[in-house]
Amino acid sequence: MDFEFTEEQRAIQSLACEFARNEIQPIAMSLDLASAKENFPWELVKKGSKLGLRTLTLPPEWGGIGADAITQLAVIDELAYVDVSCSKIFSKNWTACRYLIGGGTEEQKERFLPQIRDNDTYLIATPGTEPGAGADKDTGYYDAPPGEGIMTTAKRKGDRYVLNGRKHFISHGPTASLYIFRARTDPTLPVSKGVSYIIVPRDTPGLSIGAIHDKLGWRAYPQAELILDNVEVPVENLLGGKEGYLHPAVARGGRMIEVPAHQMAVARAALDAAVAYAGGRRQGGKMIIQHQSVAQDLAECYTLLEAGRSLLWRAAWADAHEGADRALSRTTHIFCTEASQKICLTMLHVFGGYG
Repeated sequence: MDFEFTEEQRAIQSLACEFARNEIQPIAMSLDLASAKENFPWELVKKGSKLGLRTLTLPPEWGGIGADAITQLAVIDELAYVDVSCSKIFSKNWTACRYLIGGGTEEQKERFLPQIRDNDTYLIATPGTEPGAGADKDTGYYDAPPGEGIMTTAKRKGDRYVLNGRKHFISHGPTASLYIFRARTDPTLPVSKGVSYIIVPRDTPGLSIGAIHDKLGWRAYPQAELILDNVEVPVENLLGGKEGYLHPAVARGGRMIEVPAHQMAVARAALDAAVAYAGGRRQGGKMIIQHQSVAQDLAECYTLLEAGRSLLWRAAWADAHEGADRALSRTTHIFCTEASQKICLTMLHVFGGYG
């Protein structure tokens, strides 16, 4: 197991670091303070797109570099260290692209990938969550039977699919140019067999945006409600051309490590900030980093950070070399998210009133 970067990966990491410091850092706080409807950084998306950050996972023949999980992790580690919201704007597009790259027909690739490549503001959403159905769209541990789980329908009507339903908490919901909806094409079957993926362009009649969620965190990375009212698309928009199926390749390419990668990046930023503060804040006759309780908190959180990052990089390495390891990926999700919460809350306390 070799964690050394290639020269290309080092160059991309350096580019991401420079972009984060020069373009994201100056606007991150203002984005966080703005309202959810006004704080989407379109100019930042355009600048990042010019550098290839929006289309990182597209294959070379479609204008990207086909970035593997390790390369994606290297970029997230730099972008999210400065601001997780701006980082997620780009990384969501990488994982969403996988649906077309890994699961689309050749005709679908020819029709949609050039649009993604050529339009600097082209973002993709993958609406799955609904007001009454969230994690049970994941059939790994629970296969929702008919009448439960995803209730959005896609009914075949001649050479068209007609979609009706409501999606909730959809990332890039108000900003995407293309949506890949999860919908029940056969309501008599459980989710694993009765749910299909339907491609819906933003300007399709009957598709509208409802509430844009004004969240506590991830402020510049928007989630929204999507409403489908007799939305009609051609049968050629059935992803992969087959109902009740998603190609296993969609799960590859970094999708499973994206969330814990952001968690570890923000935890690293929090720890670095707290160490710098503790080394310059004098209380009780000495710098607070010299107080045993503070030093112990910093040491414990450094241990958690290193353990989480090691697990994360191992999961990315496995994904890039052997294919996504579901058990390892789930373990990484659990450990890194819990470790990140512990680190960030503890570092908040180190800052005292300034936290």
